[in-house]
Amino acid sequence: MLGDRDRAKLREQIAAYSGLALTGQSDEALEQAVAQRLAAHGLSSLDAYRPLLQREEELGHLAQLLTNKETYFFREERHFRALAERLLPQLLAEGRRNLRLWSAGCATGEEAYSLAITLLEAQAQYGPFAFEVVGSDLDADALEKARRGCYGSRAVRRIPEPLRKKYFGKGPPFCLVPQVMERVHFVHHNLVGDEMPPELTEMDVIFCRNVTIYFDEAARDRLNARLAAALREGGYLVVASAETMGHNRGRLHLIPLGETFAFRKEPSPRRSITPPRPVLPAPPPPARTATPKVTALPGPPPETKPDPTAILDRARRAFRRQEYDVVLRELDRLPPDPTYRGETDLLRAATLLQQSQLEKAEAICRKLLTRDPWLADAHFLLGQVHRQRGQAESAVQSFKQAIYLQPTHCASHFFLAETYRDLGEVHRARSEYENTLNILRHRPARPPARDLAGLDDEMVQRACIVNLERLG
Repeated sequence: MLGDRDRAKLREQIAAYSGLALTGQSDEALEQAVAQRLAAHGLSSLDAYRPLLQREEELGHLAQLLTNKETYFFREERHFRALAERLLPQLLAEGRRNLRLWSAGCATGEEAYSLAITLLEAQAQYGPFAFEVVGSDLDADALEKARRGCYGSRAVRRIPEPLRKKYFGKGPPFCLVPQVMERVHFVHHNLVGDEMPPELTEMDVIFCRNVTIYFDEAARDRLNARLAAALREGGYLVVASAETMGHNRGRLHLIPLGETFAFRKEPSPRRSITPPRPVLPAPPPPARTATPKVTALPGPPPETKPDPTAILDRARRAFRRQEYDVVLRELDRLPPDPTYRGETDLLRAATLLQQSQLEKAEAICRKLLTRDPWLADAHFLLGQVHRQRGQAESAVQSFKQAIYLQPTHCASHFFLAETYRDLGEVHRARSEYENTLNILRHRPARPPARDLAGLDDEMVQRACIVNLERLG
């Protein structure tokens, strides 16, 4: 239905309006979205639809069809736990007793209401304090559902039974009690395009999760600047596990919170006036004394130092030959040199993985990520550790983080597809296999070499093709 120029133009219009980068979306997904909007307006051709695309409202409807709106209460529960156990006590200790929270890109409201429930529960522990939660989204239809506050069984499946009984009526549908709903209100807002209204400023905590995964670099930077400006000094920004790098723009300070991260808007330093130091006269120079000449004795010949480049090259070749004991022996010979530390640790972790020494491999990955949280290969190897342990959800998060940091990380796309296939998520598995093939098709030809997963490009390509045929 759409030609190449039509698709390119549509992607350009949607990106300009909403910041969504749709380069990863398949042509089929875009055509299906356009077909739905044509049907909604009773139109039969793209030519008849083009005038409607001059309206921001229509671009918003089209953009929403191309993003994943699946959500549920307390999604990525560790963020809400960090809010209750780490962020909230800090804010209250600073004397804040009237807190404002923002759920940016709230979709149908589950996240915003989860924030309200978290704070209502915290009041019993920390004493009385006031708060309000604002949810915003580009999709007006989703906001209308959010305002109704009634949800199906799937949306509430992760809520502990005592909380569900306390804050919801009997269902389905499960409708929130007034105590929660009166703490939350919703506004229609384009995070990238619209000016920031006063009600979305002076925030103590902002949750903006699984939003920037669709954005291009320029849109991420604009959004990060807006979120930073919307925070009060000392306020926190919480993003999804796979989005941390996209918000590392230098405006906010990254803070580790045990099992997750947050960003903090540091308070402005208070200026202090330091009295000038008295100027003291310079001491007189020391008297010169004659230094006796010493005749140097011949020493032992200098030792030949090991060549780190040659050692590392031998270790790489041994890894490609799957001679993993040789790899470790060569790496043990390397002198302590920070120039080679990162690559050495990655190769050692990958080798230990091949030997199923998961604890040692994980320890190295954690150490690497402490030094550099943005190292895509380390996130990938950590995903492999989770995968070998059967921890599928953790593996998915690690692979997604690697892809977010390095979108063309072929091995992460491939093993994300494998993990989705194991979970029975056929559609997502197919999408990631296709992404893997697309990366292989478009990168320069290179001689056969095994990556950190121990696979070469030909093996990966063949596996993708076979699995796509099996998935149908």
